[in-house]
Amino acid sequence: MTKKIFLSFILFVFVGLSFSCQKESQDEIDRKDIEKYIADHNLDMVRHESGIYYKIIKKGSSSHPNVSSRINVDYKGTLLDGTKFDSGENISLYLGSTILGWQIGIPLIGEGGEILLIIPSRLGYGNTAQGSVPKNSVMVFEVKLNFVS
Repeated sequence: MTKKIFLSFILFVFVGLSFSCQKESQDEIDRKDIEKYIADHNLDMVRHESGIYYKIIKKGSSSHPNVSSRINVDYKGTLLDGTKFDSGENISLYLGSTILGWQIGIPLIGEGGEILLIIPSRLGYGNTAQGSVPKNSVMVFEVKLNFVS
């Protein structure tokens, strides 16, 4: 009887360990995909503590937005494979109404600034498809912050 319990315990531990080792988290998958994209495109990016990667192209003025700011931007959004899913010029919106990746990244520049953002899926649309953006997609944005109000 003791041997049977011991073997059941060993089997339970083995099965548990094999399932926990089988699947990488989406964050790990995104990080690897982003780092490969950065290397493949020879980019010099900074990793923010939130998980976004960014490169400030132009700092802009000292007038930085916050989540309650109304901003006006020109932008282009692509997937890691280069597929363009959105773009716009002179688009006005509240920063707080955008994806978390923008709420973190856009305030890094001032009015007139430009930034390249690579946003992991959890700070974008997560595990939900949105228009032509598949679920769990890393997104790349080129953003010019025209003005802040």
